[in-house]
Amino acid sequence: MYMILKKLFQLPTWLVFVLLISQAFLPSTGIWLIVRHVFIFSIIFLVYNIGVALHGRLPSHHGLNINVYTACLALITVFYVYILIYYPDGFYIDNNNYESYGSMVYVLAPLTLAVLFSFIYVIRFIAKAMATIKFGSRVTFAYYINNFLLIWFWPIGIWWIYPELKTVINGD
Repeated sequence: MYMILKKLFQLPTWLVFVLLISQAFLPSTGIWLIVRHVFIFSIIFLVYNIGVALHGRLPSHHGLNINVYTACLALITVFYVYILIYYPDGFYIDNNNYESYGSMVYVLAPLTLAVLFSFIYVIRFIAKAMATIKFGSRVTFAYYINNFLLIWFWPIGIWWIYPELKTVINGD
C-alpha cells in the first residue's frame, strides 16, 4: 500500500494533474471505456490508501473514524458498479421520466443522496486528517476548509493540495 503511495508521490504535480484530467478526454467506446472504468477504480483505491496512510499518522484523540471512511468509499464503489451494470448509459430522474424507472426510483434517489453524503465525508476525512497532522491536534472546519475546497475541485485543486499531501504523508 505505502509502496504505491511512494511511487505516486515521486511524480511531479503537473504529471498527476495530466493523469487525472486526461480521462475526461478519452472516447466513451470500446477499449477506452474499459480504460476509463479501470482508471476510476484506481482513483478509488488510491483515495482509500491515502486515507489509511493519513489515519496512521494522526495524533491521539483526533475524532476521525476510519471505519466510516471505509464504509463511505465502499458505498461509492458499490453504487458505481451497480450503475455500470444496470444503467450503463447512466440515469437521469426528473418529473418527466421518473415513472419509467418504476419502483427503483424509490431506491435510486435516496441511494444517490447517500453516495453524495459519502463523497463529502471522504473529502472531509482527508482534509481534516491533513490539517490535524499539520497542527498536531484536533481542528475545526475553519482550519481545513481550504483543503476541503481544493479536494472538492480536484482537477484544479490538485496543483495546491498534492504538494501538501506529499509533505503530510511523508512526514517532512
